[in-house]
Amino acid sequence: MVKMQQLKKTYSFSNWEQLENERINVYADSAPPVKLLKCLVDNGLDLVNEEVAKLLRLILTLSVTTASSERSMSTLKRIKTYLRNTMSNDRLPNLGMLAVEKHLLANLSSEQNFIERVIDVFANKKTRKVNFLYKKTLKKNSN
Repeated sequence: MVKMQQLKKTYSFSNWEQLENERINVYADSAPPVKLLKCLVDNGLDLVNEEVAKLLRLILTLSVTTASSERSMSTLKRIKTYLRNTMSNDRLPNLGMLAVEKHLLANLSSEQNFIERVIDVFANKKTRKVNFLYKKTLKKNSN
C-alpha cells in the first residue's frame, strides 16, 4: 500500500479508486507483469481493467536496473586498483573509456593498418616528457 501511495505522488492516473478496485481483481495472480498484461489484452480485459492495464504498461516501461552503470563503475574500480600508484588523473578517464568500449577497440584493432595509424598519430604529436621508441624486430631464420 505504501508503494501505491508513492506511485500516486509520482504519476497521475486518472482514477485511483478505479485502480484500487481493479487491482483487487488481479492481485491474486502472481504472474510477471508481461504475462499479466498479455493475458488482459488477449482476452479483451484491458478495456475492463483500464487502470490496471495503464499501471502494467508503466511498470514495463520503467527502468528496473542500473546494471550498465554498475558494470562501468566496477570496470573503473578494477582499473584504479590495478594502476593506482602509476596513473595520473589525466589518464584515468581515457583508460576507463577504453575498458568500457573494449568491443569497439577490438573492431578497430582488427583493421589492417590500425597500429601504423596509431603510431603515426603519436609520432606527429609534439614532444612529450618521455620519448617513445618503436622498433620492429625481425625474426632471424634458423637455417
